[in-house]
Amino acid sequence: MPIEHALVIAKKGATDDVENLAPKDRAFDSRFPCLKILQAGKVSAENPVNVNFDGVVAFPLVILAFLYVGSTGEYEPIDVEFDSTKLYFDGGETADDLYYYFICYA
Repeated sequence: MPIEHALVIAKKGATDDVENLAPKDRAFDSRFPCLKILQAGKVSAENPVNVNFDGVVAFPLVILAFLYVGSTGEYEPIDVEFDSTKLYFDGGETADDLYYYFICYA
């Protein structure tokens, strides 16, 4: 059974708390009909790392992955390799950097 988390992302410039935003002010809200999150997390970006899927995964999947750059406090979308059991992150970033990932399904 998938583990579902509610994820709300505000549009740039939104001034209210994400839980109180009108739907038009949300860039993404997993509670609406859209991709569902099977698994989410973060790992250090300093060294190569593999993330195991928590359960059996049925394709098609959508993987959303971001690099958090500790020195600037900004997030950058990244491409990540994956198969039916793991995500593969390259590493090679600084000790303050993190990979954030969301494993989604339709």
